[in-house]
Amino acid sequence: MYIFYCIIIFCEIIKRKNYPANNMIIDLSQSINSNIKLFPGSPNVYFLKWTKYSIDGYDSEAIFLSTHTGTHIDAPSHFIEKAEPIDNLDVNRFFMENVHLLKILKSANQLISVEDIVNSGIDIKENDSIVFATGWEYNYNSDNYIHANPGLSLEAANYLSSKKINAVAIDSPSIDSGINSDFSVHKVLLKNNIIIIENLCNLAQINIKNFKLIAIPLKLHGASGSPVRALAII
Repeated sequence: MYIFYCIIIFCEIIKRKNYPANNMIIDLSQSINSNIKLFPGSPNVYFLKWTKYSIDGYDSEAIFLSTHTGTHIDAPSHFIEKAEPIDNLDVNRFFMENVHLLKILKSANQLISVEDIVNSGIDIKENDSIVFATGWEYNYNSDNYIHANPGLSLEAANYLSSKKINAVAIDSPSIDSGINSDFSVHKVLLKNNIIIIENLCNLAQINIKNFKLIAIPLKLHGASGSPVRALAII
């Protein structure tokens, strides 16, 4: 019954947002399981069988994981003290109408520069969202996926902040490069109330430069982030 209710709500959202019913929907989310790649210091993911159909008449699970596991959103409170947690953010921000896809291939620890963004030729307007496809998702099974990912340069973070955009997303485990232990890009973006989405995948399936993105976090009271099911509508 709950799943049926969710489907009804999702269909109503699609209708109200004027998303044509024949559009293609692409799942950009990693699967959360006990073998998922984790940022250093994050707890391992555990799925605990809580009830069993054979015993209790129904199945259910308890889960233990970081709020920044897999494909997830960072709220401003992730790095900015007393900033807004995930449950206080305007839900309209998770339905992104004008998303620019920038396919800028980068190798280990390389930075996306202001020049990279400008040369892409996009016209960034206030409240737009930017998705960076660096190709790093193809390194998911490598040993350096977590430790040597490409990221955004500090200058690029300041540039996007000046544009007053809604969100920045990337196909790597962090918007900061693997060698940036200060998390300076996180701090600039979140200080300017720009939400961050990390660990996207399947971006190669998007063959257009502008699309719509839905990335809805759980309503976790006071939390600094949440896993999301990120869906591209093209």
